[in-house]
Amino acid sequence: MDPHVRQTLRIAPIWVFSAVTGRSARFDPLEVEAFWRCLESAALMADGVTFDVLSETSTDRAGSIQAFLRDGRPAASGLLEVADALASLPEDDARQLRDVLLSDIGEGVA
Repeated sequence: MDPHVRQTLRIAPIWVFSAVTGRSARFDPLEVEAFWRCLESAALMADGVTFDVLSETSTDRAGSIQAFLRDGRPAASGLLEVADALASLPEDDARQLRDVLLSDIGEGVA
């Protein structure tokens, strides 16, 4: 996988979290804990690219958050790039990761 696509997908769950909470920094600690629980639960049920991406994000929490903060784009711009990155994946991988981002992360945190 292209390193740029991988990095985009690595912080995709955080962009979803940012969009749901309406914040790009100073997240509420309870919301942050709910986010990480949703991410870890989703990773346990996933396979392939989705498992790899979610596990990498979860395993390196500090690095993932720092990558998100360094990127600095608003959630809408980041999620647009996520859509482009998903389009570069095989259809089944893209569908599974998109579904996890929307259902497990987005709905889980909301």
